[in-house]
Amino acid sequence: MSPVGPASPACRVALIDAQTVSRAALPLLLPSMTFVGSFAGIDQFLRTRPAADVVVMDLLASGDQSGGDRLDGIRSVSAVGYRVLVHTEVRTAPLLMNALLAGARGIVHRSEPLAHLELAVGVVADGERSITTALPGFAEFVEKHHLLPRLSPRQLQLLAARARGEQFDSVASRLFITKKVAEEHWSAVATKFSAFLTSRSPADLERYLGLDPEDLLDWTPIEQNCR
Repeated sequence: MSPVGPASPACRVALIDAQTVSRAALPLLLPSMTFVGSFAGIDQFLRTRPAADVVVMDLLASGDQSGGDRLDGIRSVSAVGYRVLVHTEVRTAPLLMNALLAGARGIVHRSEPLAHLELAVGVVADGERSITTALPGFAEFVEKHHLLPRLSPRQLQLLAARARGEQFDSVASRLFITKKVAEEHWSAVATKFSAFLTSRSPADLERYLGLDPEDLLDWTPIEQNCR
């Protein structure tokens, strides 16, 4: 099962970042996206209001370590109809949580590969949330505040199986359940993440949730049943 690309060239991205290097480098490093403007601050962006599907925003304003200015910026940018994706070095879970509550649709940490940022832009452009996998425990922190759907242990098993192309007959046999029950568990996963799975694979969903293969319960690959 081949993954679907994270963002099409038609995806229009605006960048708000206090760092000159980031404003210059990201459009060059992410040629799969169309950058419609790079801005050093919120006021400059709001005066211009480019036609953008996603606004990638630095969390901290230059010289401000509290995050307050940027949270106000997230509120202002979200209030006029933009989808905000925060790109940050911040590792403080409460502050990042406040960024989500202020209106951000996603968080990507600067320590993550550029491919993660590219995938997150596509996810946010589709109206879903994208949560960084670089901070241990943060996804669970977000789950507890009901900003991400929760998957049961059995649903995680079905996600692991489908991410590797295993058929429902094989999953049912391995987990000692009926094929119908296996299909029902997968249907629950597909319902919770319906918008995401419309254009992306179960393997993409696995990465989106920050799940490594060893995190998924009772996964034993059965080669003869995999596509």
